[in-house]
Amino acid sequence: MTDAQPTTTSHPHWDSVDGDVVCPMCEYNLRGLTEPRCPECGYPFEWPEILDPNRRLHRYLFEHHPERRAWSFGKTLLGTLLPRRLWQSLHPSQPSHPKRLILYWCLASGLYLLVLTGLVFVFAVCMGREILVSNRMSRPAAAAFLKNPATEEQSRSAKAVVARYGSVKAYLDVHYPVGITWRLVKQAARRTPRVIVPCGVLSLALAWPWLIFSALLVFRVSMRRARVKLVHVLRCALYSCDAFVWIGVILLVCTVLAFLIWGFRSGVIRFVLEEVALWAMLGILLLSGYRLGVACRLYLRFDYAFSAVLAAHTIVVLFLANLVTVVYLCTGWKDLIPILPPFL
Repeated sequence: MTDAQPTTTSHPHWDSVDGDVVCPMCEYNLRGLTEPRCPECGYPFEWPEILDPNRRLHRYLFEHHPERRAWSFGKTLLGTLLPRRLWQSLHPSQPSHPKRLILYWCLASGLYLLVLTGLVFVFAVCMGREILVSNRMSRPAAAAFLKNPATEEQSRSAKAVVARYGSVKAYLDVHYPVGITWRLVKQAARRTPRVIVPCGVLSLALAWPWLIFSALLVFRVSMRRARVKLVHVLRCALYSCDAFVWIGVILLVCTVLAFLIWGFRSGVIRFVLEEVALWAMLGILLLSGYRLGVACRLYLRFDYAFSAVLAAHTIVVLFLANLVTVVYLCTGWKDLIPILPPFL
C-alpha cells in the first residue's frame, strides 16, 4: 500500500500512499489526517496498524488460518487464556471473517455439548448398573412371594399378577429384569431427568456470549460509536466468552476423579453437576468478565472498559435471574435450585 512506513507517532506521507485508507472500526476515510484517531467514531490507532500489509494476518487466529483448522482452533482456544497477549496482538485492521468466527463458536459449543451428553450417557449406564444389581437382589424375594403366598390376600395378588402377565416369570421380567434388555433401558431412562435438567441449565452457557454481545451494543450506541461495525463487538464477545468450554473440562476431570474415589455410581455425576458445576460456572463467569474487559480496553479502546463490561454482565445476570425464576414458578423444577441458587 505504501513504500515508506510511518512510525507510531508520525503521520504518513500521503503522497506516497496509494488508494483509500479507512478506519478499521467504522470504515471512515482517513486520508489526509495527521492525528492517529478517527474523527468519526473516535477510535485511536497506530499508523502502522493501518498501513502495514504484513500486520493484517494474525499468527494463529482461527479466522485467519482456514488451511490449518485443527491447529488454529487449538491455538486460539489456548490463546484466549492469556487475554492481554491476545488482544495486544490482534487489532481491528486485521480483517474479521464472521462465518469463521461463528464456526469457531460452533466448534467450541460442540465440544461443550459433547461433554454434557457424555455425562448424561454415563449417568444412564451407572443407573442401569445399579438397577440391575438391585433387581438381582429383589427378584428371588418377589418370586417367592408370588409362588408361595402365605396369606389369602397374597394369594389373590399372585393370581391377579398371573392373570395380567400370563406367568410369574413374565411379571418378573417386566419389573425385575436381570439382563441388559429394553425393560432395563427404560427403567434407567426414567431416572435420567435427574441430570438432564441440570445439563439443560448448564447448556444456557452457550447463550452467554450472545447475551453479552447484545448488552454491549447498548453501550456502543451510548458512547457514540453507532457506526462501529458489529463484527468487532462480536469478535470480543465470542473470543472472551468461549471459556464455557473449560466448564466441560472441569466437569470431566472432576467426574473421573470422583469415580476413582467413590466408584462407578450415578450419585457421583449428580454431585458433580449440582455442586462442582455451580462453582465452575461462577469462576468462568468472572474469568469471562475479565477477558472481555481486557478486550474492550485493548481492542475496542473503550474509555471505561471494565465499567461497561460490569454493567453488561449485570444486565445479563438480571435477565437470566428473571428467566429462571419464571421457569421455576411455571414448572416447579426443584432441580433448578442447586444449580443456580443465586437466581432463586
